Amino acid sequence: MASGLGPEESLQLFNRHAFSADHPGECYSELSKSVLHYAGGLPLALTTLGSFLHKKTKDQWHMVLKKLARYLYLDSVGVHLEPVSIAYPVKMAPMEIKLDYLNEFLASISGYMRQECNPVIVQSLTFHSNKRIYGL
Repeated sequence: MASGLGPEESLQLFNRHAFSADHPGECYSELSKSVLHYAGGLPLALTTLGSFLHKKTKDQWHMVLKKLARYLYLDSVGVHLEPVSIAYPVKMAPMEIKLDYLNEFLASISGYMRQECNPVIVQSLTFHSNKRIYGL
């Protein structure tokens, strides 16, 4: 399973979307750390939350963090999420995975690849949701 970004990379990515700068705005440093903790280094969560919080007041940030701590879902704070659909070829036949958001979420992706090839070839890919496992 792939890990998320490290603390410095997470902060850079989040700051670009939340503040359009490399550093958090004045008095937003501790609030930013709380958001980074919630996002867990996941780039999509960092960019989505950063864009959503862009130009919001400190009180709005506090409200969002309070809701996230209680409900853990981005849509609980007003971030609209679309259902996830993943398509990739499997032995020349395409395979499509559709997750039923809100009831199902992607938990991890794992797989094996042949590194001695150039380009790298992914030999198997497995998607794990909270409901089932997709793939080979």
